Amino acid sequence: MTDLPHPTDRKRQLLEATSPDAILRATNLTREQKVARLRQLSYDARELAVAAEEGMPGSVPPIDRIQAALRALGVEDSGTDTKQ
Repeated sequence: MTDLPHPTDRKRQLLEATSPDAILRATNLTREQKVARLRQLSYDARELAVAAEEGMPGSVPPIDRIQAALRALGVEDSGTDTKQ
């Protein structure tokens, strides 16, 4: 039987590999792709924040940086103001 990483671990790995600034600087992504990735990053950050509140270890990426990156693209992400 293969040990699969916990879903929260996979999300954490994705968040560590991709920062809002790196997404903004990516020349191989369209604006729409950048917005989609930042929104997913925002959702994942909120999920990690909930996990942290429930006592799971790990760090939560700064949601304000994700919001700033979205604003730089002319998009507001109202979902990043509150956790799920």
